Amino acid sequence: MAKDSSRGVSTSALARALDKTSKQMFAELAALGWIRREDDQWQLTKKGEFEKGRYHNSDKFGTYIVWPDSVLEHPALVKFEARLLSHNDLADHFSYDATMMLRLFAELAWIKPHLHGWQVTAAGKLQGGSQHEDKDSGVPQVLWQKTLQTNSVLEQRLRVALGGDTTTDDQEAVRTLDGRWVADKGAALIANWLYLANIRFTTHMSIPELPDQYADFFLPEAGLYLEYWSESLTAHQLAQKMTRKNHYAAQQLNIADLRNDDLSHLDKHLTKLLLQQGIAL
Repeated sequence: MAKDSSRGVSTSALARALDKTSKQMFAELAALGWIRREDDQWQLTKKGEFEKGRYHNSDKFGTYIVWPDSVLEHPALVKFEARLLSHNDLADHFSYDATMMLRLFAELAWIKPHLHGWQVTAAGKLQGGSQHEDKDSGVPQVLWQKTLQTNSVLEQRLRVALGGDTTTDDQEAVRTLDGRWVADKGAALIANWLYLANIRFTTHMSIPELPDQYADFFLPEAGLYLEYWSESLTAHQLAQKMTRKNHYAAQQLNIADLRNDDLSHLDKHLTKLLLQQGIAL
């Protein structure tokens, strides 16, 4: 498109008029597909040209994009954030913990920690993420287009995260986010929480003093054993678990029990438990 010297509303002026930051405004226009970044410059797309965006030449500021006054009332901009989803919205949609949703996005490399908040990555932008700020605190956050509710990559990872990736050979096993296999869904939920929280752990940990006995989980940084009391344990498994409990007590080892009731508030429960062991998330 040829450069046009006609005056119009600059993107920065548009941001001020809509009570947004310039950074947020550029991110929204890019998410809408009106502009794109090329060689460290913002360029109009075909959609941007359709919305009557054009280039303006300035002796002081060089060449930049301007918009017609009518764009100030464009519903895609005035109500842009209302058409986007926060991680809380997506957590509600998928019946998943909101904190774990953020960690899952980070595990997918769609976002990364930034200034007490989160920053969208190049991969995240491809999935419909755009950078925003909390209006009150200025903390960076990422909002998502509604297409993420049917994103096949997210749906697949959530299925694993929620303990839904099972196989049946001699007995059922459940695959975790880091690729290991555990006995049941409850153990998978615990393993997935530890993995997403960046806590180093082992599963099926051999106990040398007890032949053929294996701890459910061991966290080396905390020196903590975790035993999960699944409701499906057989009488033999219960007896083995009690033997391990007695061993932990005799050796004065750190041990914590997890039961089915804990799974519904696992983030709160394990965060508190690890804090008691000197590990802060």
